[in-house]
Amino acid sequence: MTLKLSGPVGDLFKTKNKGNIPADVELIKTVMAKLGLFKENEKSNQVSQSFIEAIKVFQGICGLTKDGRIDPGGASLKKLDNLCTGKVIVVKLKRQVLDAYDNLGAVYHFDCASGDSDHPTPPGYYQIERMEKIYRSKQYDAQMNYAMFFHRGYAIHMSHAVGVTSVLRTWGFESLGSHGCVRLPEDDAATLFKWAQIQTYVIILPKN
Repeated sequence: MTLKLSGPVGDLFKTKNKGNIPADVELIKTVMAKLGLFKENEKSNQVSQSFIEAIKVFQGICGLTKDGRIDPGGASLKKLDNLCTGKVIVVKLKRQVLDAYDNLGAVYHFDCASGDSDHPTPPGYYQIERMEKIYRSKQYDAQMNYAMFFHRGYAIHMSHAVGVTSVLRTWGFESLGSHGCVRLPEDDAATLFKWAQIQTYVIILPKN
């Protein structure tokens, strides 16, 4: 899928180009909603402040200027277009859940446990760089089977008592969690490991 726009979508304050054409707005909203990057709760062709803020969040995790606007042929559109075809993993730190998508279709929904307050999981736009079915961390002397490394030493991997930790994290117990990795129950980690592949996109959404 290649996303094409007739004009900019989002905050038009700093552009003189004609934008927010209803068909363009609906296209971007649909893609972002399907990937869990925006909660659709309004008319699909209208631009709201919450939609603009969602664009800014996306731009932030991509390391782009957070102007709240997606331009035709721009970097924000290219980053979003990358997620429209193939496999994508989205981790929502606020809710402590991991969602997997394939060609914009939902495939898996798992509880997860991310980094604790001293070792936060870094929000960002990544790709799986390395996969190790059996892996033990030398730094933390911990078993990390079904490890899918997406940024330096950060990985999605199996662990124990993830469900309890996930719930407590959503209740505000930020001292609980990993050293920055994203933990899954063993069965879920094994399922995701079998489904994922090198270069699968991994999106880590911030808590706020």
